[in-house]
Amino acid sequence: MAGSGAAASALSSPWRALLQRALDANAHLRHSTYFQLIGEIRNCPFAEICWYFTDSWEQFRISGNIDVIDSSSADPAKLQHRENAWFASSVKSRLQYLGPEPGVPVLDDDHIKDVHLDPSAGPVDAFCLLVLDPENT
Repeated sequence: MAGSGAAASALSSPWRALLQRALDANAHLRHSTYFQLIGEIRNCPFAEICWYFTDSWEQFRISGNIDVIDSSSADPAKLQHRENAWFASSVKSRLQYLGPEPGVPVLDDDHIKDVHLDPSAGPVDAFCLLVLDPENT
């Protein structure tokens, strides 16, 4: 965030600076980097994300609506965000979207050997970007 927009954003969402500071301070804890959403997002887009930092005992809970941006999105700006997120991830992490269907056991990485992914190609259909729109409380 830069410029006056950042200042306005910080004033309207004071939790952002606190969360970013906690994320930076706890970056060495691998489990503090990721979060999971459970449920049928398309049927019920309300969600809550939670970060809990075991070293400092800080906890952040942010609730709001989830927007699922997939290849069928009609909004060019959302599709651009999806593409930016795709290219921000490593090629190896992109390969997971070409793997077997969820729920099918994977005993080894042999299926990856036969998969070719052009590093300059855009997102595959299986890749969705989830965007949380936080509630103001």
